Amino acid sequence: MANGPRQRKMFSIDADVLRALYDYSHESGARLDDIYDQALRDYLKKKGQPVGLKAALKQSARQVPANDRTPEKTKASTKKRR
Repeated sequence: MANGPRQRKMFSIDADVLRALYDYSHESGARLDDIYDQALRDYLKKKGQPVGLKAALKQSARQVPANDRTPEKTKASTKKRR
């Protein structure tokens, strides 16, 4: 699931949530690490935070160039000049 090198981090988690994650891991056959990764990626996506450099660059790219004129601005500015 992870594209880059993995890093080991420690964090605390509520005992009830951890028990539910263990149960889900056992029922689904998925590794606990994969469940954590997916849950954190989903959370970041929900909050609009890009995951990885490629996603960050794509998100930061401008949709409309700054110097382009839209047709509405052009029509409005020509009417005012007359």
